[in-house]
Amino acid sequence: MTVPPPPPPLPTLTDQPTRYPGCCASLSEPLLATIASLLSAIIPTTNPPTDGDVRDGDSPSPGDEDNDDGDNPPPTLTTEPVPPLPLLLLSVGSGTGLLEELLHAHLNRPREAGAEAVGERPWRVEGVEVRSSVNVHLPGDRVNHVPGTWALHEGRARAAAALLFAYPRDGRLVRRYVEALAFPSSAAPAPAPAVPVGVEVEVGAEGRSRRGDAAPSPSPSPLVLWLGPKCDWEDTGLACFSGGGRLEDDGDDATTTTTTTTTGVIEVLELRSGVGLAEYEMLAALRRRGAQCQGWGL
Repeated sequence: MTVPPPPPPLPTLTDQPTRYPGCCASLSEPLLATIASLLSAIIPTTNPPTDGDVRDGDSPSPGDEDNDDGDNPPPTLTTEPVPPLPLLLLSVGSGTGLLEELLHAHLNRPREAGAEAVGERPWRVEGVEVRSSVNVHLPGDRVNHVPGTWALHEGRARAAAALLFAYPRDGRLVRRYVEALAFPSSAAPAPAPAVPVGVEVEVGAEGRSRRGDAAPSPSPSPLVLWLGPKCDWEDTGLACFSGGGRLEDDGDDATTTTTTTTTGVIEVLELRSGVGLAEYEMLAALRRRGAQCQGWGL
């Protein structure tokens, strides 16, 4: 059995947008921070208590209230904290996986003193590609395969808290993903369930068996991030949801926010430029109108 070579080291990003081999987008620390900020808006800052948690104010167990013997104090109930399952960020058309692995490291790096955390949940960044040979940076268990550039990976997309399209070749594919998630059919596959470490699971008819550290938490309607040249935004057919999708850039870190939609189903939350991107690039965030994420709401 041939052991694959280790991935090359990740570059050290700066505040200046920089192009790296194997990645179409200009990469920078501010870009990763902007994406992290958008993701932090869709998850709670603390985890909801589970049924097994012992919380302050809980009633004592039967019989405990009668035990007032000083020689035999009631036992103290303690529980080990259960690590939260990671949320899934699915990048469609991940290519070499450079941006995706940088995001994975950024979202899961130890929090520095005074730094804002991206919620209290870990993230698992996975890619979707046609050919496995193009992947360089992502480990094999975080790459999903589809039979062609036209194919959707709905099973994994429905398990994701967020989808990323970085320099997609075909804007129609982005539109198909958005429509599939905004108008789910009754026959849609169920989100991936939680599984123990090392358990092999099938991630959908279009996927392959895989081993994961943990199953990402399902999201009823994911946040969709689109990154690419401003001139390609119109090709997605999604600009109509933002009143034409025109982005005014005054040379600073310009942000145009809109909640206007022509269908009442999909809304473009933000169109951004100048956030660690080249001047010809932009980042868009959209979701299904009224979507609830992780049961907490946006």
